[in-house]
Amino acid sequence: MHTRIRILVIVAAALGSHVSNASAATVFTNADVANNFVSTAGNWDNGLPTGGNAGTININAGYDSSVVLDGYDVTHTGGNLTRSTGLGALSLGNGTTWVMNGATAATTNTRGLSVLTGSQFTLEDGNADLTNNNTDTQTNGVGSTLIINGGAMTIGRDFIVRNGGVFTVYGGTLSGIDQILTQNFATAAGGINFNGGSTTADNFQFDNPGGNTVTFGGSTVGSLSLLVGLGNGATLNWLPGSLMSLTIAGADQAFYEGLYTANTLRFDGSNADPFGDKFQVSGSTLSLVPVPEPASLTASGLVGLLVLGRICRRSCKPEPCAPRR
Repeated sequence: MHTRIRILVIVAAALGSHVSNASAATVFTNADVANNFVSTAGNWDNGLPTGGNAGTININAGYDSSVVLDGYDVTHTGGNLTRSTGLGALSLGNGTTWVMNGATAATTNTRGLSVLTGSQFTLEDGNADLTNNNTDTQTNGVGSTLIINGGAMTIGRDFIVRNGGVFTVYGGTLSGIDQILTQNFATAAGGINFNGGSTTADNFQFDNPGGNTVTFGGSTVGSLSLLVGLGNGATLNWLPGSLMSLTIAGADQAFYEGLYTANTLRFDGSNADPFGDKFQVSGSTLSLVPVPEPASLTASGLVGLLVLGRICRRSCKPEPCAPRR
């Protein structure tokens, strides 16, 4: 009897612990009368979204741009996130994971976004308007990552990748960029990647000419349009199977062939093959030569299967039954 009681107690404790862990979450309520800041614990129903306490914002909220949000775990599903005070960008610090994922989720009055060392911002859906006061947006530091999978992001001035930051577009739209800049970019692994979506910018301006690779990959259709020109310092590398296109204002086939000859345009890290074997140009737009999909059954293959079928039917006929005596 005592053994059964002990077992029941242990099971109940385990279940209680599981429920407690599963329900460790907090929702932004804007209940604090002092302000509407996401950095104010009283504005959340279960404390700040830190230390494994995942938070959800689905109503209008504000932030103090002088505060770096360290260690936050937030999913923004609805409502406007607005700069309520301060003159800086929305700043995500070490350990923060911020996901914007809701058709009605938006940022307003926001002076750029700073994704700092060890933090990540992901746009799945919504409207991230970062244009207030024409301020830069950046990834700055090792482990700083900005990912766009969907939705729309509009940048007020430059997009800067610094000190090992990473920036990848898989889907959605990214616009309003003056220049895509790098600073100390040589420390970044795969710092700028276009794998889908639609991106527009004026040009590239990289601080380490010849050492900054922009990678075009992915398996979905996407485009990058440079409205002023290529700019300086970029090496463009297409991965096999990429469906990305690049349009540069004023470019033509001779321009792209010149980049290929100079080894600043590459296919899978190389310019060894003839340009026309890997790339095609239409007007000012560059893309990979489509790889023909293998036919599952050619005409000769079909004939062969038919012949095999007939042979099989003949050779596999059951033997006639012996006559009864």
